[in-house]
Amino acid sequence: LVDLVHLKLDVTPDFAKRTIVGTVQWTFKPIAKALPKLELDSVGPIIESVIAEGASVASHETTEDKLVIVFKDSVPADASVTVTIKYHVEPENGIYFRTPEMGYKTGDTQMWTQGEAELHRYWFPCYDYPNERFTSEITCHVPDKMEVVSNGHLVDNTKEANGLNAVHWLQERPHVNYLVALAAGYFHKIEDKVGTLPLAVLVPPSEKDQAANAFLDTRKIIEFYQQEIGVPFAWDKYYQVYCHDFLAGGMENTSCTFQAAGLLYP
Repeated sequence: LVDLVHLKLDVTPDFAKRTIVGTVQWTFKPIAKALPKLELDSVGPIIESVIAEGASVASHETTEDKLVIVFKDSVPADASVTVTIKYHVEPENGIYFRTPEMGYKTGDTQMWTQGEAELHRYWFPCYDYPNERFTSEITCHVPDKMEVVSNGHLVDNTKEANGLNAVHWLQERPHVNYLVALAAGYFHKIEDKVGTLPLAVLVPPSEKDQAANAFLDTRKIIEFYQQEIGVPFAWDKYYQVYCHDFLAGGMENTSCTFQAAGLLYP
């Protein structure tokens, strides 16, 4: 048994090729007994390297649906280990591109995730079941002028020498794997607040005339529920991101709900 403590993802999408180059770090502690190997769900990612801090990796192999990391010596119970996995992937599920090359409107390029119930394994190695919670952070490298939204609060947005921006989000409250969220692309954005709680709606630029109506009652609704139940909103922000051809009506990712752009109306 393993307690997953923290997920750290660093990804660079190629929107034209619809591929991702990434590094994923998992910090974990074995529970009750020593751990000889760590098995992660992984379907599609091509693993380039695996290293560990706090343990030594003897080998790793990929099966049809797993990445299996074998340690030279079993990791003792309660010892903290961080494994770092470099990979690349042309994802079939879990993360989806919407680009002009696919027939979408010029200027509406976007990428977004949909993890429920067990789909994140298709774009990064993970424990892809909803019975374990951990904190998480994501850094996504995107062209200038693109927005990036993920769970938690924005740590920084740094311009890099290669012309990309590194946008870093951090969530310090634990959540399950399928609620890990990432959206990147060109969006029209409207912002507001309830007290110190940031609110925002992001829609495709071609749908910007519908943004204000979609956002009209959000602040009032948050205020009502906070007063009605006497509990502040639990997460760092409440953002709504409207996604082209989203797989469902909406997805309740922690701190950032993703919704179908088809739900927008004048």
